[in-house]
Amino acid sequence: AAWLAELELCKVKKAGMFLDGCRVFLSGFTESEQMQLARVLKYSGGTRLTQLVESVTHCVHSVVTSNMAPDTSRLLEQLDLSPHNVSIQWVVECMRLGKTVPESEYSFPPPVDTEPFLPPQTHIQPASLHDSYTDTHNSQFEANLLAQYGVAAPTR
Repeated sequence: AAWLAELELCKVKKAGMFLDGCRVFLSGFTESEQMQLARVLKYSGGTRLTQLVESVTHCVHSVVTSNMAPDTSRLLEQLDLSPHNVSIQWVVECMRLGKTVPESEYSFPPPVDTEPFLPPQTHIQPASLHDSYTDTHNSQFEANLLAQYGVAAPTR
């Protein structure tokens, strides 16, 4: 994985305590990836949680798929926890800048791109057809009405 190369321990150590105070649960990673990330967390000041508990601040997700691991999702819901759900790229970016960065840019699962909302199209008759029909209909109505009173309809 590309992020593994980014998170070399020598780079992590140079970046300092960029995850100080963060209590991190790792989700969707292989065992070897988890071992690497445990070292990253240790040298960056973060605390790795091996299970989801109330004190979790961040749930860092593997980006192998764009979906949250079912077990993680279920546990977050059952325990009514709402940590920051971020992709592994968040950790990489924190390391690059040497500090925690806004989680919103690294939300996981990533937001789905949707088309901008467009109001529904309304079907309008072309003006020329609509107006000529209305004019003819109104003229006929006026002529009938005036005829009832014995008055001739004005000519147009």
